[in-house]
Amino acid sequence: MLADQCLLFEDGRQDVASAALKITELKSVLLKCSNGVDERIATRSLKIAKQSSTYYLLVDPQSLKTEIQRQGCFRCEPIELSALANTRFGAAVTKEWPAPPKNKPKAPPLAPAAPPQVDLVNAGFHRGGGTGSFLTADLCPSHLPLERAFFEALEKQQVNAPVALSVSGRWLEKHLEDFQWLKNQVANGNLDVTWINHSYYHKYDEDEDDDVNFMRLPGTNFKIEILRTERVMIENGVTPSVFFRFPGLISDQKLMHRLQSYSLIPIGKDAWLAELEIPHDGSIMLVHGNGNEPAGLVRYQKLLSRKQIPLPLQPLSKVP
Repeated sequence: MLADQCLLFEDGRQDVASAALKITELKSVLLKCSNGVDERIATRSLKIAKQSSTYYLLVDPQSLKTEIQRQGCFRCEPIELSALANTRFGAAVTKEWPAPPKNKPKAPPLAPAAPPQVDLVNAGFHRGGGTGSFLTADLCPSHLPLERAFFEALEKQQVNAPVALSVSGRWLEKHLEDFQWLKNQVANGNLDVTWINHSYYHKYDEDEDDDVNFMRLPGTNFKIEILRTERVMIENGVTPSVFFRFPGLISDQKLMHRLQSYSLIPIGKDAWLAELEIPHDGSIMLVHGNGNEPAGLVRYQKLLSRKQIPLPLQPLSKVP
């Protein structure tokens, strides 16, 4: 990279080179930045081994697009999230999602204590406006290979087909060849990928109920789940988006407020295809591309053949 180049990745979003970067520092920040022409919001600062410059992960507060640029290319100052409420970005990050009723019936005296209730299931944006729909494919940890045939079929369906990939850090580290293949599809103009943070460990205990599972499991380190995933994304050549999907679609008010503090926008679903849910105009569809749920991919193709997939597919940035 040239010394006077602002962008970390030449196209702003990804680097197709196979050689990985090494991040020595990644911090959550909130800064209002300007280069005299463009206004951006910095949500992360990072340092890269063998480079003297600090970089910022920048968000366009209206389009929600992200890119990583050198600190010296912008003048930045701290800002409060509340001061961004009139932007698409600020409004989406600070949006409050409904909690369950507070007046829950109390257990009779001496009765066994009731298990804690799941506060929020499928919280976050699950629909967008207009015609068409939004395809999201989760990449949870899996020993199975990426469902490349599904993505190849998607490429034939629509030019530069938009798809949002919910990437868990452990999946990425275990499937570097598949990840490189996805990057190549983007570089060749076959796919338009939005990279969603899906937590690093994506913890799940099959012996526990949902109300104490996933990121609600004891010992979950929220900071690691967020920043370590972004670290491995950037080190392997892609720019994280402003979106986050909770593992299992399970969260609570505490987790939602923690997510706000990292300036991330929660994404739910309107139609989980393997669960036989029907998509409509504006639906955020959910499938799994990691080999763990082929039924959803088969159903997508069946619905597509029956003209029951609302088209065109739209990029996730149009949802909020």
